[in-house]
Amino acid sequence: MKKSILALAIAFGAFSANADTWNMATPYPDNEFHTLNIKEFIKDVEAATDGKIKITLHSGASLYKAPEIFKAVRANQVQMGELLISALSNDDPVFKVDTLPFLATTYPQSQKLWSVSKDVVAKKLDEKGVVLLYVIAWPGQNFYTKAPFENLDYFKGKKMRAYNVLTTQIAKALDASPVTVEASDVAQAFSTGQIEAMITSPITGVSTQAWDYVKNYTEVNAWLPKNMIFVSKRVWNKLDKDTQEKVLAAAEKAEKRGWEESEAANKENLSILAEHKMNIAQPTPEVKAGLEKIGEKLANEWVKETGEEGQKILDAYRAAQ
Repeated sequence: MKKSILALAIAFGAFSANADTWNMATPYPDNEFHTLNIKEFIKDVEAATDGKIKITLHSGASLYKAPEIFKAVRANQVQMGELLISALSNDDPVFKVDTLPFLATTYPQSQKLWSVSKDVVAKKLDEKGVVLLYVIAWPGQNFYTKAPFENLDYFKGKKMRAYNVLTTQIAKALDASPVTVEASDVAQAFSTGQIEAMITSPITGVSTQAWDYVKNYTEVNAWLPKNMIFVSKRVWNKLDKDTQEKVLAAAEKAEKRGWEESEAANKENLSILAEHKMNIAQPTPEVKAGLEKIGEKLANEWVKETGEEGQKILDAYRAAQ
Protein backbone atom coordinates (compact mmCIF):
# COMPACT_ATOMS: atom_id res chain seq x y z
CA MET A 1 0.00 0.00 0.00
CA LYS A 2 2.79 2.42 0.97
CA LYS A 3 4.59 1.55 -2.24
CA SER A 4 1.48 2.38 -4.31
CA ILE A 5 1.05 5.72 -2.58
CA LEU A 6 4.74 6.50 -3.15
CA ALA A 7 4.43 5.69 -6.86
CA LEU A 8 1.34 7.88 -7.21
CA ALA A 9 3.02 10.73 -5.39
CA ILE A 10 5.98 10.55 -7.74
CA ALA A 11 3.76 10.31 -10.80
CA PHE A 12 1.93 13.51 -9.86
CA GLY A 13 5.00 15.40 -8.71
CA ALA A 14 4.14 15.49 -5.04
CA PHE A 15 7.76 15.10 -4.07
CA SER A 16 8.77 18.53 -5.30
CA ALA A 17 7.36 21.69 -6.74
CA ASN A 18 10.33 21.72 -9.10
CA ALA A 19 9.28 20.22 -12.45
CA ASP A 20 12.89 19.22 -13.10
CA THR A 21 13.07 16.82 -10.18
CA TRP A 22 13.29 13.31 -11.62
CA ASN A 23 12.85 9.97 -9.93
CA MET A 24 14.74 6.89 -11.09
CA ALA A 25 13.94 3.22 -10.45
CA THR A 26 16.50 0.42 -10.49
CA PRO A 27 16.12 -3.19 -9.35
CA TYR A 28 19.72 -3.38 -8.12
CA PRO A 29 20.97 -2.79 -4.55
CA ASP A 30 22.93 0.23 -3.36
CA ASN A 31 26.27 -1.58 -3.26
CA GLU A 32 26.10 -2.90 -6.85
CA PHE A 33 28.67 -1.27 -9.14
CA HIS A 34 25.93 -0.25 -11.59
CA THR A 35 24.10 1.58 -8.79
CA LEU A 36 27.25 3.26 -7.52
CA ASN A 37 27.90 4.48 -11.05
CA ILE A 38 24.36 5.87 -11.31
CA LYS A 39 24.98 7.86 -8.15
CA GLU A 40 28.03 9.43 -9.78
CA PHE A 41 25.97 10.14 -12.90
CA ILE A 42 23.35 11.89 -10.78
CA LYS A 43 26.01 14.10 -9.20
CA ASP A 44 27.43 14.94 -12.63
CA VAL A 45 23.99 15.85 -14.02
CA GLU A 46 23.15 18.10 -11.09
CA ALA A 47 26.54 19.82 -11.30
CA ALA A 48 26.42 20.26 -15.09
CA THR A 49 22.89 21.70 -15.03
CA ASP A 50 23.54 23.90 -11.96
CA GLY A 51 20.85 22.03 -10.08
CA LYS A 52 18.26 22.43 -12.83
CA ILE A 53 17.84 18.65 -12.86
CA LYS A 54 17.81 16.76 -9.60
CA ILE A 55 17.46 12.97 -9.67
CA THR A 56 16.26 10.86 -6.75
CA LEU A 57 17.37 7.23 -7.01
CA HIS A 58 15.12 4.43 -5.76
CA SER A 59 17.32 1.31 -5.66
CA GLY A 60 16.72 -2.33 -4.80
CA ALA A 61 13.31 -2.48 -6.53
CA SER A 62 11.99 -0.25 -3.74
CA LEU A 63 9.67 1.61 -6.11
CA TYR A 64 9.10 -0.83 -8.98
CA LYS A 65 10.21 -4.40 -9.55
CA ALA A 66 12.35 -5.09 -12.62
CA PRO A 67 9.48 -6.22 -14.91
CA GLU A 68 7.53 -3.05 -14.05
CA ILE A 69 10.24 -0.43 -14.58
CA PHE A 70 10.12 -0.02 -18.35
CA LYS A 71 6.33 0.35 -18.42
CA ALA A 72 6.49 2.85 -15.57
CA VAL A 73 8.98 5.05 -17.44
CA ARG A 74 6.99 4.79 -20.68
CA ALA A 75 3.90 5.91 -18.80
CA ASN A 76 5.90 8.70 -17.14
CA GLN A 77 5.02 7.35 -13.70
CA VAL A 78 8.73 7.61 -12.99
CA GLN A 79 11.14 9.62 -15.11
CA MET A 80 14.15 7.29 -15.37
CA GLY A 81 14.89 3.60 -15.13
CA GLU A 82 17.51 0.88 -15.44
CA LEU A 83 16.97 -2.56 -16.95
CA LEU A 84 18.72 -5.35 -18.82
CA ILE A 85 18.39 -4.82 -22.57
CA SER A 86 17.36 -8.45 -22.98
CA ALA A 87 14.45 -7.93 -20.58
CA LEU A 88 12.58 -6.46 -23.56
CA SER A 89 13.21 -9.42 -25.88
CA ASN A 90 9.57 -10.50 -25.66
CA ASP A 91 8.59 -7.09 -27.05
CA ASP A 92 11.05 -7.29 -29.93
CA PRO A 93 13.61 -10.04 -30.69
CA VAL A 94 16.22 -7.43 -31.64
CA PHE A 95 16.72 -6.88 -27.90
CA LYS A 96 18.08 -10.44 -27.70
CA VAL A 97 21.29 -9.12 -29.29
CA ASP A 98 22.40 -8.48 -25.73
CA THR A 99 22.48 -12.20 -24.98
CA LEU A 100 23.66 -13.93 -28.16
CA PRO A 101 25.98 -16.54 -26.60
CA PHE A 102 29.57 -17.34 -27.56
CA LEU A 103 29.67 -14.43 -30.02
CA ALA A 104 31.17 -11.47 -28.13
CA THR A 105 33.16 -13.04 -25.31
CA THR A 106 35.52 -10.22 -24.26
CA TYR A 107 34.94 -6.64 -23.19
CA PRO A 108 36.33 -5.21 -26.47
CA GLN A 109 34.15 -7.59 -28.49
CA SER A 110 31.12 -6.74 -26.37
CA GLN A 111 31.75 -3.04 -26.96
CA LYS A 112 31.99 -3.68 -30.72
CA LEU A 113 28.72 -5.60 -30.70
CA TRP A 114 27.09 -2.75 -28.81
CA SER A 115 28.51 -0.12 -31.17
CA VAL A 116 26.95 -1.82 -34.21
CA SER A 117 23.59 -2.47 -32.52
CA LYS A 118 23.23 0.78 -30.55
CA ASP A 119 21.41 2.77 -33.24
CA VAL A 120 18.82 0.04 -33.81
CA VAL A 121 18.23 -0.44 -30.07
CA ALA A 122 18.00 3.32 -29.44
CA LYS A 123 15.53 3.75 -32.33
CA LYS A 124 13.28 0.98 -31.03
CA LEU A 125 13.37 2.45 -27.53
CA ASP A 126 12.51 5.88 -28.94
CA GLU A 127 9.52 4.36 -30.73
CA LYS A 128 8.40 2.95 -27.38
CA GLY A 129 8.58 6.36 -25.70
CA VAL A 130 11.94 6.32 -23.93
CA VAL A 131 15.33 7.86 -24.68
CA LEU A 132 18.48 5.78 -24.20
CA LEU A 133 21.16 7.51 -22.13
CA TYR A 134 23.89 4.91 -21.65
CA VAL A 135 24.67 1.19 -21.49
CA ILE A 136 27.09 -0.82 -19.35
CA ALA A 137 27.99 -4.51 -19.48
CA TRP A 138 28.02 -6.97 -16.63
CA PRO A 139 30.96 -9.39 -16.38
CA GLY A 140 30.73 -12.46 -18.61
CA GLN A 141 28.72 -15.60 -17.87
CA ASN A 142 30.78 -18.70 -17.04
CA PHE A 143 30.36 -22.35 -16.12
CA TYR A 144 30.28 -23.57 -12.51
CA THR A 145 30.57 -27.35 -12.27
CA LYS A 146 31.31 -29.98 -9.65
CA ALA A 147 34.07 -31.52 -11.76
CA PRO A 148 36.41 -30.14 -14.44
CA PHE A 149 35.50 -30.97 -18.02
CA GLU A 150 37.49 -31.30 -21.24
CA ASN A 151 34.58 -31.66 -23.67
CA LEU A 152 30.89 -30.86 -23.80
CA ASP A 153 29.87 -34.49 -23.27
CA TYR A 154 30.25 -33.67 -19.57
CA PHE A 155 26.88 -31.90 -19.63
CA LYS A 156 24.86 -34.73 -21.19
CA GLY A 157 22.09 -35.67 -18.81
CA LYS A 158 23.28 -33.18 -16.17
CA LYS A 159 20.73 -30.95 -14.45
CA MET A 160 21.67 -27.38 -15.29
CA ARG A 161 20.32 -24.19 -13.80
CA ALA A 162 18.13 -22.13 -16.14
CA TYR A 163 16.75 -18.69 -15.33
CA ASN A 164 15.58 -17.39 -18.73
CA VAL A 165 14.91 -18.50 -22.31
CA LEU A 166 18.58 -18.26 -23.31
CA THR A 167 19.97 -20.40 -20.49
CA THR A 168 17.26 -22.95 -21.23
CA GLN A 169 18.36 -23.00 -24.89
CA ILE A 170 22.01 -23.42 -23.89
CA ALA A 171 21.19 -26.28 -21.52
CA LYS A 172 19.23 -28.07 -24.23
CA ALA A 173 22.01 -27.49 -26.78
CA LEU A 174 24.40 -29.17 -24.32
CA ASP A 175 21.98 -32.11 -23.92
CA ALA A 176 21.55 -31.10 -20.29
CA SER A 177 18.22 -30.86 -18.46
CA PRO A 178 17.29 -27.23 -17.69
CA VAL A 179 15.97 -26.62 -14.17
CA THR A 180 14.56 -23.22 -13.20
CA VAL A 181 16.31 -21.95 -10.07
CA GLU A 182 16.44 -18.37 -8.77
CA ALA A 183 19.81 -16.95 -7.68
CA SER A 184 18.72 -16.95 -4.04
CA ASP A 185 18.07 -20.71 -4.20
CA VAL A 186 21.27 -21.76 -5.99
CA ALA A 187 23.15 -23.04 -2.93
CA GLN A 188 20.28 -25.23 -1.77
CA ALA A 189 19.64 -26.49 -5.31
CA PHE A 190 23.24 -27.69 -5.63
CA SER A 191 23.34 -29.24 -2.16
CA THR A 192 20.12 -31.20 -2.74
CA GLY A 193 21.12 -32.34 -6.23
CA GLN A 194 18.42 -30.30 -7.92
CA ILE A 195 21.12 -28.87 -10.21
CA GLU A 196 24.66 -30.01 -11.06
CA ALA A 197 25.92 -27.10 -13.16
CA MET A 198 25.15 -23.47 -13.91
CA ILE A 199 26.28 -20.60 -16.09
CA THR A 200 26.47 -17.19 -14.45
CA SER A 201 28.82 -14.31 -13.66
CA PRO A 202 31.61 -14.25 -11.07
CA ILE A 203 29.55 -11.65 -9.19
CA THR A 204 26.70 -14.12 -8.71
CA GLY A 205 29.25 -16.81 -7.89
CA VAL A 206 30.59 -14.70 -5.04
CA SER A 207 27.20 -13.49 -3.80
CA THR A 208 25.94 -17.10 -3.62
CA GLN A 209 29.27 -18.39 -2.20
CA ALA A 210 29.69 -20.89 -5.02
CA TRP A 211 32.74 -22.46 -3.36
CA ASP A 212 30.43 -24.08 -0.81
CA TYR A 213 28.85 -26.33 -3.44
CA VAL A 214 31.10 -26.43 -6.54
CA LYS A 215 34.86 -26.27 -7.03
CA ASN A 216 35.27 -25.64 -10.76
CA TYR A 217 34.85 -22.42 -12.71
CA THR A 218 35.44 -22.46 -16.47
CA GLU A 219 35.86 -19.00 -17.96
CA VAL A 220 33.98 -18.97 -21.28
CA ASN A 221 32.39 -15.51 -20.99
CA ALA A 222 29.40 -16.81 -22.93
CA TRP A 223 27.91 -13.33 -23.16
CA LEU A 224 28.20 -10.03 -21.32
CA PRO A 225 24.66 -8.87 -20.45
CA LYS A 226 24.12 -5.13 -20.57
CA ASN A 227 22.07 -2.75 -18.48
CA MET A 228 20.54 0.30 -20.13
CA ILE A 229 19.69 3.57 -18.42
CA PHE A 230 16.83 5.48 -20.03
CA VAL A 231 14.53 8.45 -19.52
CA SER A 232 10.92 9.16 -20.42
CA LYS A 233 10.72 10.74 -23.88
CA ARG A 234 8.02 13.12 -22.68
CA VAL A 235 10.32 14.41 -19.95
CA TRP A 236 13.32 14.52 -22.29
CA ASN A 237 11.52 16.55 -24.94
CA LYS A 238 10.71 19.25 -22.40
CA LEU A 239 14.42 19.97 -21.92
CA ASP A 240 16.11 22.65 -23.98
CA LYS A 241 18.91 21.58 -26.34
CA ASP A 242 21.68 22.84 -24.07
CA THR A 243 20.39 20.86 -21.07
CA GLN A 244 19.97 17.73 -23.18
CA GLU A 245 23.59 18.00 -24.31
CA LYS A 246 24.76 18.35 -20.70
CA VAL A 247 22.84 15.24 -19.64
CA LEU A 248 24.21 13.30 -22.62
CA ALA A 249 27.76 14.40 -21.75
CA ALA A 250 27.25 13.08 -18.20
CA ALA A 251 25.83 9.86 -19.68
CA GLU A 252 28.86 9.41 -21.93
CA LYS A 253 31.11 9.86 -18.92
CA ALA A 254 29.04 7.34 -16.92
CA GLU A 255 29.21 4.78 -19.72
CA LYS A 256 32.99 4.98 -19.95
CA ARG A 257 33.37 4.81 -16.17
CA GLY A 258 30.86 1.97 -15.87
CA TRP A 259 32.59 -0.30 -18.39
CA GLU A 260 35.86 0.22 -16.53
CA GLU A 261 34.15 -0.57 -13.22
CA SER A 262 32.61 -3.70 -14.73
CA GLU A 263 36.05 -4.99 -15.71
CA ALA A 264 37.34 -4.15 -12.23
CA ALA A 265 34.39 -5.97 -10.63
CA ASN A 266 35.09 -8.99 -12.83
CA LYS A 267 38.73 -9.15 -11.73
CA GLU A 268 37.86 -8.56 -8.08
CA ASN A 269 35.25 -11.32 -7.97
CA LEU A 270 37.48 -13.76 -9.85
CA SER A 271 40.13 -13.14 -7.19
CA ILE A 272 37.59 -13.87 -4.46
CA LEU A 273 36.63 -17.15 -6.13
CA ALA A 274 40.31 -18.09 -6.36
CA GLU A 275 40.89 -17.15 -2.70
CA HIS A 276 38.19 -19.67 -1.79
CA LYS A 277 40.05 -22.42 -3.67
CA MET A 278 37.85 -22.46 -6.75
CA ASN A 279 39.64 -24.02 -9.71
CA ILE A 280 39.68 -21.23 -12.35
CA ALA A 281 40.16 -22.85 -15.76
CA GLN A 282 40.12 -21.86 -19.42
CA PRO A 283 38.05 -23.98 -21.85
CA THR A 284 39.87 -26.61 -23.88
CA PRO A 285 40.02 -26.04 -27.67
CA GLU A 286 37.40 -28.76 -28.06
CA VAL A 287 35.04 -27.06 -25.62
CA LYS A 288 35.61 -23.66 -27.20
CA ALA A 289 34.89 -24.99 -30.70
CA GLY A 290 31.74 -26.74 -29.49
CA LEU A 291 30.44 -23.61 -27.78
CA GLU A 292 31.14 -21.48 -30.85
CA LYS A 293 29.09 -23.95 -32.89
CA ILE A 294 26.19 -23.58 -30.45
CA GLY A 295 26.56 -19.80 -30.65
CA GLU A 296 26.44 -19.88 -34.44
CA LYS A 297 23.26 -21.97 -34.37
CA LEU A 298 21.51 -19.63 -31.92
CA ALA A 299 22.67 -16.55 -33.86
CA ASN A 300 21.17 -17.99 -37.05
CA GLU A 301 17.90 -18.62 -35.22
CA TRP A 302 17.99 -15.01 -34.01
CA VAL A 303 18.42 -13.74 -37.57
CA LYS A 304 15.34 -15.73 -38.61
CA GLU A 305 13.42 -13.89 -35.87
CA THR A 306 14.78 -10.43 -36.63
CA GLY A 307 15.21 -10.58 -40.39
CA GLU A 308 17.26 -7.91 -42.14
CA GLU A 309 17.81 -5.89 -38.95
CA GLY A 310 19.51 -8.77 -37.19
CA GLN A 311 21.52 -9.79 -40.24
CA LYS A 312 22.88 -6.25 -40.65
CA ILE A 313 23.97 -6.18 -37.01
CA LEU A 314 25.77 -9.52 -37.28
CA ASP A 315 27.40 -8.57 -40.59
CA ALA A 316 28.63 -5.26 -39.15
CA TYR A 317 29.97 -6.97 -36.04
CA ARG A 318 31.84 -9.63 -37.99
CA ALA A 319 33.26 -6.99 -40.35
CA ALA A 320 34.57 -5.07 -37.32
CA GLN A 321 36.45 -8.10 -35.97
